[in-house]
Amino acid sequence: MDYQRTETSGDWEQVRRIRQPLAWVLLGAAAVRILTGVYAVLGLPGSLLPEIGGITLDFQFRATAELSVFAGLPETVLPVIAVVIVTLAGGATARARDVTTFAGLLLGVSLGFGAICWLSELAGDARSSWGVVTDLAALAIPAAGLVFVLAMLVSRGMPRTRLVAKSGSDLQGGS
Repeated sequence: MDYQRTETSGDWEQVRRIRQPLAWVLLGAAAVRILTGVYAVLGLPGSLLPEIGGITLDFQFRATAELSVFAGLPETVLPVIAVVIVTLAGGATARARDVTTFAGLLLGVSLGFGAICWLSELAGDARSSWGVVTDLAALAIPAAGLVFVLAMLVSRGMPRTRLVAKSGSDLQGGS
């Protein structure tokens, strides 16, 4: 049997409608992962790594343990996919700039905390020198994601947010 598939414009419109909410879900998932990493590195109460067996862990140990969160694939790929969905898959959505800006913020936080964790690891003797080198190489992952997102943010195809100025009479409450 030979099946012919006919694609209607309605099929693509259904997909286009869910792009924006899907992008925000992906960004939310990445934000949760990154913020729990920040929470753990700072050793805040209730975090996953404040102590083991009654021994409080120092900052360097927590930073070394959480570096993989900040230099990890999920924390980078989720924001990048969100940006691709709202900018490249069928043209930019109306709120593509907001999604891209938030993705850049998440990747910037991830890269910044990753660099702090790596510097802490470098200052101490928690890992071998090869571990320090491979962790530095791992920071290229969020760095590349951030470069991509920033490139998309300044691209010409990105919709600009326009501020509409009110007339003087509107601002003063007059007619």
